[in-house]
Parts: sequence; structure tokens; C-alpha cells
Amino acid sequence: EAPSAEAMMDKTKELVPDVPVIPEPKTVSVPQTEEGPKTPEDGPGAEQSSDSSAPNLTPGEATGQRKPLASTAEEGPGGTKPEELPEQKATAPVVKAVAPAVAAIQRPASVIEVMSWPAGDLTIQLMAARERSTAERFIQRYESLSGLLMVEYMSGGAPRYLVIYRHFSSRQLTESAVQGLPGPLRRLKPWVRSVAGLQSELRAAYPQ
Repeated sequence: EAPSAEAMMDKTKELVPDVPVIPEPKTVSVPQTEEGPKTPEDGPGAEQSSDSSAPNLTPGEATGQRKPLASTAEEGPGGTKPEELPEQKATAPVVKAVAPAVAAIQRPASVIEVMSWPAGDLTIQLMAARERSTAERFIQRYESLSGLLMVEYMSGGAPRYLVIYRHFSSRQLTESAVQGLPGPLRRLKPWVRSVAGLQSELRAAYPQ
């Protein structure tokens, strides 16, 4: 006689142990904080949240995650504190000593006149003195002679005064002028010198 269906079921239960049933995970619906634009699926009869008193939670708060704290003013753009720069000590500015500019010595009128002469000319030097009064007395003694000129300048750290007589374009003219001088002056053996040499001495004494 064949076994009945109930006997077969009892036999199967003895051979296969009971397997526990794992419940399916439940999904939690999170209410939205703000209503976005309605999609085509949201029709006029779409259901809204039944619990109107539920607090508005952000997605992070709904899942239990905390909101990161805002970075303080001391933190940099990446949330890290900027590196502290070493303290700089104030240093006094270095002042370089500058030597005062030497003011140009004003040239006397007689020097200006000699500097305007052609450098290729010649002149007759009658005397040279260290004192101004000596040169002035000499000119007064021969005041009848037109063309005498007193030139003053510093030479060797001391003043020097020259008395010269005109300027000439050639040596022949210069020698003729020497022969035309009064006898006492000829006996002094006047010095025929170049205007360029005299101008060089004056230029060194009166730099511009």
C-alpha cells in the first residue's frame, strides 16, 4: 500500500531542518525640506506626507549624520589654520652719507673776459703778485696804457693776481706790442704767453 500524502510531508520535515526566514529591510521615507518642482508623476491627486507636524530634516540629519561645523576666521580656505609667519623685526633704514655739493665759485668779470678770448691767441703778462693791493698800484701807475687787465684766481691754495695786456692773434703782432710799451715796462721783460694756457689755469680755479 502506498504511503499517504500526510505521511510523506512528515517524512520530509524530518529530513529537512527548518530554515529561518530573514525579514526584508524596511525603507525609511524622509520628508523633503522644500518642495521642488513637481515632476510629471506628481499629478493633482498625488499623495502628500500624512504627518504634517514632522520636523524639516536635511538628508544628512535624517540619516543620523552631523553637519560639519563652519570654519572659523582663523582657518584657511581648506579648513586648516594658516601657517604662522615668523615675527619680523623692524630695522632702521640705512642712511648713506652724501657729501655736500661744492658750490661753484662765481667768476669775476675779468676772468669771464679772458675765457671769452680765442684760445689760439697770445697775451702779454706784465706782472704777478700775491696781494691785491700790489696789482692795483701797478695798474694805477700805468693807467695811461689802455688795455691793462687784472686777473685774480687761487693758485696753490693762495690768491694770485696777474696784470696782462690785451690779446693778439699772432706772435708778430704780440712782439710789436711789446716794443710799444713804456721803457720801465720793457725792462720788466714781459712774458708772452698763450691764452689757452691762461684759460686752463682759470678753468681749474673756477670749475663750472
